Amino acid sequence: MTIKSPVSLPKDKKLNQLMKALPEGVAASSAWLKTHGISRQLVQKYVDSSWLLRLAHGCYVLPGSPATWEGVLLGLSKFGGMTLHVGGLTALRRSGDVHYLEVGGELEVEVWMHCKPPKWAAEVQLQPSLNFHHKKLFLDNLDEVGISLLETGVRDWTLQMSAPERAILEMISNLGDSEEDFLYASEMVEGLTLARPALVQQLLEGCTSIKVKRLFLFLADYHQLRWLKRLDMKAINLGKGKRQIVKGGQFNQTFQITVPSKFHG
Repeated sequence: MTIKSPVSLPKDKKLNQLMKALPEGVAASSAWLKTHGISRQLVQKYVDSSWLLRLAHGCYVLPGSPATWEGVLLGLSKFGGMTLHVGGLTALRRSGDVHYLEVGGELEVEVWMHCKPPKWAAEVQLQPSLNFHHKKLFLDNLDEVGISLLETGVRDWTLQMSAPERAILEMISNLGDSEEDFLYASEMVEGLTLARPALVQQLLEGCTSIKVKRLFLFLADYHQLRWLKRLDMKAINLGKGKRQIVKGGQFNQTFQITVPSKFHG
């Protein structure tokens, strides 16, 4: 029986160049491959010869190391030119501000970007999965404020990641209106003892969500966090009118929000 050999590396210049440009575990889109002179037909040839592995329609990776969420995000940012960052609860975990995971390990990675990701990014099967957020939580001039770097282990490439002060606001913006969600937010804010007042001030002034700002400040006040006294509250727009944070909660007059009864007064 004759076994078909894969494409010979020494004789395939384009494949050699691809393997130098594309690190293992990093996702490459069809569009990026095309810019490197690799046509759709050639991509199929490499897949058939096991030199490329198809992750989803229009997305490929070199065989060897499994694709990771870091590799997919690097593919979007490094190869796709998309501005994104790891944020919310994921960023809090990476910075050490959350000391426990869901049962069974981390279930999803929260990714923030202004536009929707390409279709293939949502179709790639990963563990943990990617949860993309593209709502506008901050003004445009704060795109790089409260952003740190996350080492990926791929060459010297890094991903952008929210610092704890930004991540906590992103996390709060995704909460539901149950008392359980409120208690969870309370635990997170309580642990934010080393927040930088100047950064918190800047983020709150540029945050577009009145509910997020009110709940964050209420919890910081409730837990008597020291840095709160250094904020200029008059410069933070808290809007007008009442806001429902928790269904069936009691009304807090200071921040004009509903809170669980155990937090009232």
